[in-house]
Amino acid sequence: MESRLTYGNREEWLKGRTAIHGIGASEAAAAAGASKRTSRTSLWRIKTGQEKATDLSGNEAVQRGIRMEGAVREMFKGLHPELIVVHRPYDILFQTETPWLFATLDAETLDPATGEQGVVEIKNVQPRTREDWAEWEGRIPDDYYRQLLHQHLATKRNRLWLAAALYRENGDVIYREYAFEADAGFRADAKIQFESEKLFMEYVERRQMPPLQITL
Repeated sequence: MESRLTYGNREEWLKGRTAIHGIGASEAAAAAGASKRTSRTSLWRIKTGQEKATDLSGNEAVQRGIRMEGAVREMFKGLHPELIVVHRPYDILFQTETPWLFATLDAETLDPATGEQGVVEIKNVQPRTREDWAEWEGRIPDDYYRQLLHQHLATKRNRLWLAAALYRENGDVIYREYAFEADAGFRADAKIQFESEKLFMEYVERRQMPPLQITL
């Protein structure tokens, strides 16, 4: 069953998130040993208190993402008048039976016609190489796909979107939207992701360093 913790401001939310002994959506790929940005070993050190997470608050790309998140959310809302789109930035969602697997959503959706709820993940990204751009052609980068799998696991919601603003070096901004349904293939991927995260948490609990790489 879905549970929700609600905090009054960012400071309270950060304290609440830190107090949870578990994995958030942004850590999902690293926990599975599949992140380009953070190694599973580094995440394990952070979760066991041996290393501090890198402070990226001064990073310009991070700051742009913060500035532009609302604009991308409004773009999504404008393109989906059939949905009620809400933003609860200080809520943490999880399943009662797996409180260690949690998520704070960039937006939540409600379809008034069916009562179905959904998830929106927002990204602001500047791909720099041809290979980077190829990751957005008809698909999304694996790190972000694993975030959606994680958010599905945390909420059990079956409609998910990734709304992205992609920045070209000449200043152009491209809006792209990717819709996912929790069909059989998606659920199979989510099951693998869940087992990978569960295994990672077992390493954390035992304070045993995980292998450098796992095979999914």
